[in-house]
Amino acid sequence: MSRADRPRLIPVESHVVRCDDGESLMVLRDPAGIAGEGLGLSPAAYWVAGQLDGSRTVTELLAHARAAGAELGVAELSALVDALAEAGFLEGPARDAQRRRALREFRAQPARAPSCAGDV
Repeated sequence: MSRADRPRLIPVESHVVRCDDGESLMVLRDPAGIAGEGLGLSPAAYWVAGQLDGSRTVTELLAHARAAGAELGVAELSALVDALAEAGFLEGPARDAQRRRALREFRAQPARAPSCAGDV
């Protein structure tokens, strides 16, 4: 069974962002910096993303979410999993490619940029 069969969220940092219309979004951030920009999720999508621990298939995730009271369809779950994978927030081929690209770019730098020195 491949990693795509049992989606697994990478370790992330998250914080709440209040939108102008009063809506709250949970923004995921990759502490390794590989995934690039943060990804905003609704609170419901954030809960579902938190269930992506690699222990369940998409079908099992759907049953688990529905048992917890989520009104979630196959299309919505698939779209969320695809968006997380494309953004590099799920372990798998897209994340592996982003990791290789980041490492290649890092190694190509003539000098390492200071990370704790502030603005230099």
